[in-house]
Amino acid sequence: MSETESVSDTPEMPAGQFDLDPAKPQAIYDMLREHSPILRTELGGTMIACHEDVEFALRHADLFSSDMDAISIGNVRPLIPLQINPPEHVKYRRLLDPLFAPKQVALLENDVRKLSNQLIDDFIDTGECEFNSAFAIPLPCTVFLRLLGLPLEDLDLFLKFKDNIIRPETKDQQEYQRIQAETGQEIYAYFDKVLDEREQQPRDDMLTGFLEADVDGNRLTREDILDISSNDRASSTTRRRSRARSRSSCGGRRRCRACRAS
Repeated sequence: MSETESVSDTPEMPAGQFDLDPAKPQAIYDMLREHSPILRTELGGTMIACHEDVEFALRHADLFSSDMDAISIGNVRPLIPLQINPPEHVKYRRLLDPLFAPKQVALLENDVRKLSNQLIDDFIDTGECEFNSAFAIPLPCTVFLRLLGLPLEDLDLFLKFKDNIIRPETKDQQEYQRIQAETGQEIYAYFDKVLDEREQQPRDDMLTGFLEADVDGNRLTREDILDISSNDRASSTTRRRSRARSRSSCGGRRRCRACRAS
């Protein structure tokens, strides 16, 4: 894709055929790549279906910004680092990447395996389960609570936060945005209270680490930490499913231009 291209010159998507089955996204990606690799949606967004075009967008922040104009999920400031463009993005990555480095994550393996077994024990005797609610959602959310040193009994509260931010139960756009905005304020208030507690009684957890951290010689502000925590909260509830989709989205080496080139 050249810097002057904005939409694909391929034929439009066939009418009535954009019914996404989240369990089988491959057919939709195949259709997108064939008919409209760069698709503008009714809500004003853009879907990019081909790997080389996604790479182009990620490498040209001047054209494809990650700031709050791109997406709003109830936050009043950019989420860090999700909605920070280069070169500022790199500063925060240097702070956050070591926290999720392979050696650091490996320290969690035993606890995560134990938690996984506990979740499986809850449905193993029935021989079946609704996978998202029984395993895929509580697992990353519980690990997230442990990383930040938050009480596990707040799991239901964080699941409520997740639902109200990602998929409010309304089709009215104004109500949708109102629920997101109110939930965003609840999340800020929750972490603000916890940070007050950590300042008084530091712990060996990630939130205390943020209070003691600095970026390029400057201590993180309270707003910085709130925006990092809100970003981590959002990503913890969606990361596993989005990664699974990204791994399965490419239709194979013969179908994607980037795959053919490689």
